[in-house]
Amino acid sequence: MLHLDDIAADPQWLPHAIDLDRHEVEFIRLPRDAYSQTGFLAERAVKGDDRVRVAISRIAGLEFEPAPPVHYIFHTAFCRSTLLVRALDAPGHILGMNEPNIVAGLAGGGQAVADLAPNLLALLGRRHRPDEAIVIKPTNLANRMIPVFMRHDPRSKAILMTNGVSDFLGAVARRGLAGRQWARQLFLELQSHAGMDFGLSPRQSFALPDMQTAALAWFLSQRYFGMLADGRGGEMPGDRFAVLHSDDFNTRREDTLAAVARFLQLPIDEDRARGLASGPVFGSHAKSGVRYDGDGAIEGRLREEIAQAAQWVSLIARQAGVAVPVPQTLLR
Repeated sequence: MLHLDDIAADPQWLPHAIDLDRHEVEFIRLPRDAYSQTGFLAERAVKGDDRVRVAISRIAGLEFEPAPPVHYIFHTAFCRSTLLVRALDAPGHILGMNEPNIVAGLAGGGQAVADLAPNLLALLGRRHRPDEAIVIKPTNLANRMIPVFMRHDPRSKAILMTNGVSDFLGAVARRGLAGRQWARQLFLELQSHAGMDFGLSPRQSFALPDMQTAALAWFLSQRYFGMLADGRGGEMPGDRFAVLHSDDFNTRREDTLAAVARFLQLPIDEDRARGLASGPVFGSHAKSGVRYDGDGAIEGRLREEIAQAAQWVSLIARQAGVAVPVPQTLLR
């Protein structure tokens, strides 16, 4: 019989999902090397013996010893954040968590799970090896949780990753109907916690073309990240955040990894940064692991639609006085 104390003491037991109907938290058992594999932790499948359910009330009653801070990579989607967390992952030095599912559960659970956040974050922060730093990259659909995560430990810092609107819209378009549905979902999510009055009625918002809706979602993400980076996101000072643009990471890999290490105080010196920048993760697709030969081209009317949506949202940003994309601060 596995006891809660055994689960809490063993970092291989990853908190994975919250079941509000059954008032339980599900844990899955993952060895350290599983974190270095491709794909999101949210999508990991394990066998029956490697799944355990624990009552929410018991999780809420756990107590933890002080531990080193956990740091974060928050992102606006399709901006090489998965590539960054995979590049940083170095067993024995840094553990990179690529979108653990429990974060989405926290974001979607509302007040019912709000009191669980400190203990679930403490469970995510358990070390597999004593000197191994931890960097977590949550799903961008949980960006409403950024203040909660950063309040949990005032020592935590975060990289805010983003990209240009045309790159974002191109990534949405390449994913077809699923990408367009996702972008609409993202717009609704952002309007609920970082929204802005665009002067549109519900009917007008619903009637917007997909690319314009996606562009508004991108704009709201830029505005939200800008507020965080400027220290306007509540009681969190802006120096706890550093903004990184996707293109800068792509063209300056070694500089980026070294700068991330300095900002998050990770155990990466110049030699290690050079080695990581030429590592195998850059030769394959960050999410699937297959050989990466570049993104497919956007052609014809779709390219024109993206250009029109990008120009339209740039006008909105100018009228709102919002710098887009949010200015890069990590690399000088």
